[in-house]
Amino acid sequence: MDSIPVIVKLLNQTMGPEDSQEWLRRYGTPILDALFEGREPYQIAIEAIRDAIYPKKGPAFVTQLWTLVGLFSVSVVLTLLGIVLRLRQGRFWLFRRIDCRITMPNISVHNSFWAFVYHCLSIVELVITSRIVSGSSYPSWYISFQCALPLALFAGQVTEVWATFGSSYIRKFGSHHDDSLITSILYQSLPSMFALVTLVPSFALLAMLERYLDAVFINADATSTSLGNLSLTWVPGQALLLSNLEQSLQSIVPLIASMRGLTQWHKIATSYIGCVLCITSVLYISAAVIEITHLQKQARDLRQRVGVPVAPVSPRKLEDDSQASPTVPATADNDLRNHLIAQASLVEWAAKNRLLVSTLISVMLLSNTFLSFRTAITHISLTSNTGDIQALALIAAWINSVLSFLVATLILFRSLEGSNALTNWLRRFAPYLPIPPTTTTTTTTRTTNVMMSYIQKPLMGVSIDVSTSVMVSNAKSDESHSEKMPAMMPQENRKGTLGSASGSSMDEVEVV
Repeated sequence: MDSIPVIVKLLNQTMGPEDSQEWLRRYGTPILDALFEGREPYQIAIEAIRDAIYPKKGPAFVTQLWTLVGLFSVSVVLTLLGIVLRLRQGRFWLFRRIDCRITMPNISVHNSFWAFVYHCLSIVELVITSRIVSGSSYPSWYISFQCALPLALFAGQVTEVWATFGSSYIRKFGSHHDDSLITSILYQSLPSMFALVTLVPSFALLAMLERYLDAVFINADATSTSLGNLSLTWVPGQALLLSNLEQSLQSIVPLIASMRGLTQWHKIATSYIGCVLCITSVLYISAAVIEITHLQKQARDLRQRVGVPVAPVSPRKLEDDSQASPTVPATADNDLRNHLIAQASLVEWAAKNRLLVSTLISVMLLSNTFLSFRTAITHISLTSNTGDIQALALIAAWINSVLSFLVATLILFRSLEGSNALTNWLRRFAPYLPIPPTTTTTTTTRTTNVMMSYIQKPLMGVSIDVSTSVMVSNAKSDESHSEKMPAMMPQENRKGTLGSASGSSMDEVEVV
């Protein structure tokens, strides 16, 4: 067996001392046993290359993958149901321009769309992973696709951050309708610039990653073909021809080079995506804090306003002001008070729902950030591919599937009307669910006239955020009155009331 030292030397030259020693520890014994017993060793080397490229997992791993496919499928159904309910309750639109500087996205449509895309892409990724760990080959874009999956999560939250910061800007600085064209373009392009800066480099890096993985497949096929040809010419008991073996081992050189390039670009791409997710997490958490704080302040203002004695309003004065208003009965003040209480309950529920959703999404963003950085340090080696990338994909799938299911359920609750039969049934049999409160306040024309008069005159400080009532309350009566009220609101008070719908991603943005 004088050929063994020569084989070790060839491996050291092609793979390097460290990788060659690892490869010999893992596959050297079966090859040596074959040589001692007079069997051909080439098939063992071919299987070693295949195991390095296509790692296998046990049946339990595959079972978990298909379980997660089912869970993501349920999330898809919930997301579609929420979209249908929301489209039945309001107009369909994607963007709406507020002023020269701010254009608001329709949060309910954008969030639901990207959630649907994310769930579908996750199902595709899990199906491909199940084939890989079962021993099948996979396309060269698999790793790039897996790394790009969190970018769908990123896209879904960017619009929410965009709307929240935009509405906060309007509440703080007011609207701008006479800016120059250059100023308007700069402000309007900020969200798109952020998306371009984050997404374009990500997809460029993922394209390089696909290119190197494709090179790995080509070189692995060439090496396997060379070893396969030697296997076909093998004669039992024949001595090992070092010249032929050297030629096959030399074909490993480009394979090793492409594997190292793949590892390098994989680290760069996943690190960059991890940085994108990290920045998105910080922005999303900040936006959630701003929005929840705003909703809680609104609820407190409404509660405090309810506790203040309502000043008597003369029916004759109301008729003079409205020119056509009917006489207001004594119960009008109670109707207004009940309406304010109902609005406060809706805003409090909105804040609670937003807190739950933002907590789940924040955990999802942070966990995907950690997994991206963890994937970046995963070494892709020809000598010992233990399937760490597939294992990380399984961990990410468990985290994302469970959290996505909970988020889809909470968003579906936003689409339920507070007083319909389904909501009442859920409230009766599952009172612990965060479903919308009942909206049974009096919404007569008289009460509306009284409320408009209050807003115009002594109760200008009442924080009836018109936009929020549209967003939080899905009752059509509340929505119709909320759309009427802004027209009667003084211009100086619009700065304080705009933005809560724009700033609240609970539902679609209603422009005042």
